[in-house]
Amino acid sequence: MVEFKVGEEGPRLMEINGRVWGSLPLAVKSGVDFPAQMAKLYLTGPPENGRTPETSYEIGVRSRNLDLEILWIASTLRGRRGHRLVAIPPRREAFQAALRLPYPGDGFDVLTLDDPRPGLAEIARIVSKLRRKLSS
Repeated sequence: MVEFKVGEEGPRLMEINGRVWGSLPLAVKSGVDFPAQMAKLYLTGPPENGRTPETSYEIGVRSRNLDLEILWIASTLRGRRGHRLVAIPPRREAFQAALRLPYPGDGFDVLTLDDPRPGLAEIARIVSKLRRKLSS
């Protein structure tokens, strides 16, 4: 991942990161399967005749991180701050977020019906994390 910041002087390189980015599941769900394209590049080499890989994608796709959403909802309902300089949102925002969790138009980063095992493992990890936080 390469990140730039654009300012009055033009683009400035911020960082070059050798690992995949956190929003990768969103890119894949939108139709750009970077891991598959990278594997194909390593296995078969660069495309012949200078052809570029397919880069079209679907606009408006949403993918959510269930772990972060559940923890945010729980900490907001408990009235806990993540940082002393950040105000605690109203509890009604947490209830609204909880009601949006099963929204059919959204997807989740890990939880999918076509490969449920990683999602089930994530849910078990989230439950364990919530238990630890509630007991502290």
